[in-house]
Amino acid sequence: MLKIGLFIGFMLLISSCDNSKSPELSEGIWLGELEVQDSEILPFNFQLRRNETGKLLIDIYNASEVIKVDEVTIKNDSIIIRTPVFEGYIAGIFTENSIKGKFIKESLERTVLFKATFGREERFNALSKPQVHVSGIWETEFSPNTEDSYLGKGI
Repeated sequence: MLKIGLFIGFMLLISSCDNSKSPELSEGIWLGELEVQDSEILPFNFQLRRNETGKLLIDIYNASEVIKVDEVTIKNDSIIIRTPVFEGYIAGIFTENSIKGKFIKESLERTVLFKATFGREERFNALSKPQVHVSGIWETEFSPNTEDSYLGKGI
């Protein structure tokens, strides 16, 4: 009976050892989505790649602007992304083709849900064919008729 107990204990010990490899993030285009107030989604694209030394790099696209991110930390299936232009950071769990987590802005004690999907480039789903052409550069005035008034451009 003692031998059977030792055998079962040994088998449990062996089976509990995890030799599985941590997932690798897919290189290429990703669609990131931040769930901002009132469950609205703010989509953006980014390119994930490795440089010649194997370091993970991200290029975030904002129209013609490219935000280069080289502060990406991976540990097992966890990722932290710190950008040079935003105060907050993204922390999440990933698989080969998805990232789920939060955008965290510690100074305001604020978090926003974040998810990203590999291989998706279209930021918006077209429900019907467009009836008017609205491409180009658009300008608007924020806080009009106040001393805090300023112009903003949409490209």
